[in-house]
Amino acid sequence: MTGLDEIEIADLTQHLQQLNFASGFTGEIVFEFSVNKGQLERVVLDEETLTRKDGVVVEKIKRSLLLWRVPPSTDGKVILTLHLHV
Repeated sequence: MTGLDEIEIADLTQHLQQLNFASGFTGEIVFEFSVNKGQLERVVLDEETLTRKDGVVVEKIKRSLLLWRVPPSTDGKVILTLHLHV
């Protein structure tokens, strides 16, 4: 993950760990998004790096990212790479 400090990474990791997926899903998903003064903007899936196309999983993660309470001091572009093994 690039664009976040250690505390922000830990907070986002904890937030995403609350998601439940059906067992048997394995793959890599990359999202890019911008953060402006603590507000998440434009969550985009990098489809070129998607190793398994599962729209339900992608949408669930995307919705969760949009609900994440970003620390107000956070600014910039973030690239989030998730390696899922459920």
